[in-house]
Amino acid sequence: DDVPMEDETSKQIMFKLLVSVGSDPKIPTDVLVTKNFVPLSDAIASDVEDGMGGHISETFVTCIKELPSKSGVYAALFATINIEDPDFCGVILKLAFDELNQALAEQRYATACNLLRFLAVLPKVRAVSGDETVTRVLGPLLRSYQAHHGALPLACREQVLACLLACALWGGQEVM
Repeated sequence: DDVPMEDETSKQIMFKLLVSVGSDPKIPTDVLVTKNFVPLSDAIASDVEDGMGGHISETFVTCIKELPSKSGVYAALFATINIEDPDFCGVILKLAFDELNQALAEQRYATACNLLRFLAVLPKVRAVSGDETVTRVLGPLLRSYQAHHGALPLACREQVLACLLACALWGGQEVM
């Protein structure tokens, strides 16, 4: 598994950029979006072309799972990337859906809620439609819950319901 040094350096730089984006409270949101997201989106698109898409998508989804207070930041960055590379955003969405399903199956509800928070916010930044979010994420989750809630322990049922209710709050009228 010999990885050239410049690839490792590029991966480390991209990791630091994704983890730190939106972390400085002194940077106003409009500046973050206009001055930081476009260059970062361009860098991501370039690195995806250079074969780092797998690393970037995994890092992006890890940030979504581990940094829920920045869901809006990652949703807005996702929307910016989507303008330039919608196919890559499809990869990120698929990975987020896969991670969500795995987290639910393993009863890791904090992780599931963090992923749902990101997915519910996407319609607010016009990255996906509210209908698509309801059809592809919230609807199937609700139907699965209705079909299987009797088999779940009470604590699990409560966690799933809390996640679903939180999605309605995070997504607002766009997902209602």
